Amino acid sequence: MTGGFGSDIVVASEDENTVKHAVSWGLNSTVKAQPNKRTVAELKITETDYNCTFEAEVHIRGRVIVRVSNGGSTQVVEGDIATILGDNLKAAARNDGLMSIQGRKVSWKVKGGLRFRFGVSQDVNVKSEKLPSQ
Repeated sequence: MTGGFGSDIVVASEDENTVKHAVSWGLNSTVKAQPNKRTVAELKITETDYNCTFEAEVHIRGRVIVRVSNGGSTQVVEGDIATILGDNLKAAARNDGLMSIQGRKVSWKVKGGLRFRFGVSQDVNVKSEKLPSQ
């Protein structure tokens, strides 16, 4: 006998990511059947679902150093990450409330949800019944 279940992880933001995992398991069980009887073995797997949402706030500050190579010349560009992201934020005219800049600190919110199932127990039930006489 074999069985299995799957789980989903979904992180929702500007870009949505879904990661799926599949797990399977095997069960080796010996069932002895008596003569002139019908024997049925039943595998019962109990699963539990879990659903939740989450929200986190990420903070970053610091300086960025970038080396740009163009043919034979190399240029070094250095700047504060809040200034660089702030310029991009203004250029994109983005005002969704997810990203904010206070001084040299950049903050943004990350929201998402989790949904998964997992096996709690597995049981084997064996039933026997007399075969109808012919």
